[in-house]
Amino acid sequence: KLHEDYDFDLGKALQAAISHDISEADLSDVTHDVKLKFPNLANEISLAESTVLKKYPPAVREGFLIFIGESVEGIIVNLADVIQVQQYLSNEIALGNAKMSSIENQTRVRRYALEQELKPYERSE
Repeated sequence: KLHEDYDFDLGKALQAAISHDISEADLSDVTHDVKLKFPNLANEISLAESTVLKKYPPAVREGFLIFIGESVEGIIVNLADVIQVQQYLSNEIALGNAKMSSIENQTRVRRYALEQELKPYERSE
């Protein structure tokens, strides 16, 4: 769907999407809000990801580098990830988990920022 709205290399974006969470198989998932609150932890996780990625084939490592880079494809995969988080949070809130509302607000801000970054890549109708 995002490829219909934005001009980017779909193959590179798919490579990044497939690879972007691969290190979580070894490290588990540390959420974005935790990484923001604890920048030293975020740096350590980055170092650990680099170590873990060495055991994967080059295409996986390349996909991860696309994800963490500043290319349009990396931004697209980040946006897709944020949209998925919003869907999850929406379900949690609908089930009565009020604690998720503050995270949902942060996620909405992240989505807006990513969409602003992608403005130059919008496809015209």
